[in-house]
Amino acid sequence: MHLLEKYVQGINSGKAATLAAVFAPDAIFDDEGTKKLFGKAVYLTSRKAIRRGFTFMMLFKPKASILSLKGDVMEYDMAVMGKKLQLKSTLVKEENGLIKEFCCRLRA
Repeated sequence: MHLLEKYVQGINSGKAATLAAVFAPDAIFDDEGTKKLFGKAVYLTSRKAIRRGFTFMMLFKPKASILSLKGDVMEYDMAVMGKKLQLKSTLVKEENGLIKEFCCRLRA
C-alpha cells in the first residue's frame, strides 16, 4: 500500500497516533488546506507535532476519500467541520518506508 493511502487510512481511523505513525520522527508537514478551516496554513516539523495537530483535528471527525493517486501525488476530498476540502498532496520525500516530507494544497 502506498504511503499516501496509509495517510488517508490514518485520517479515516479517527486516531491521531495511527496517522502520525506513517511519518518519520523528523518529518515536515506543510499543509495549506487548513487555510479554509482556520484561516492559516499549518507547518509542523516532527511526528510528535503532527500527532498533536491531528489530535485536535480528530475532534471534528474528518473523513477523506482518494480521487486519484499517481506516483507520489494524490488528489482527495476531505469532509470536516461541515466543509468539503478539495486537496492535492505530494509525498515530497520518503525515508525508510515513512513520509519524510509532505505537502498539501487546495485544488480549488
